[in-house]
Amino acid sequence: MMARWAFLCTVAMTGCAGTTPATQDPSSLVQPPTAIEVLVTRAGDLQLRKEQSRALEALDHKLAVMNEPLERRIAEVDRGDAQRTSKRVDHSTGRDRMTILTAERERIAEAKRRAEITDGLRAQMAYNHEVVLAEAFNLLDVDQRDRARPILEDSGFDPPAVSRAAR
Repeated sequence: MMARWAFLCTVAMTGCAGTTPATQDPSSLVQPPTAIEVLVTRAGDLQLRKEQSRALEALDHKLAVMNEPLERRIAEVDRGDAQRTSKRVDHSTGRDRMTILTAERERIAEAKRRAEITDGLRAQMAYNHEVVLAEAFNLLDVDQRDRARPILEDSGFDPPAVSRAAR
């Protein structure tokens, strides 16, 4: 029993040391490029016309505007999560075991709730990305789409399916 108590105290103390990437300001982290940015940077390979490049840049701006409040909300939730995890239960106060377990259960439930919120926000951001990428593909000519597909795949993006009406 004493060994278990010592182990829990050690885990509690070491778990609070240092910061995790989730506590950092998201604006200070380097964001990977969006699929639209990949298309804009590879404009020469795609042989984009000037109006197509401008339209793609406008779509990239539209995506940034759509996702900015979602990114801000994720940062708020992550920041709140980091603050909550630093307020761990004080195991040295002599509280009974049931109180400690209840506090831990509440902390775990709160962490799950926050994870569900951020997962939903990230899913909305992914959906926004898909919609804007489909709009971008509709701006391209058929041969440009054929060249864009491997470029996007090599960059880790799934090219959208384009309807026959858009061709």
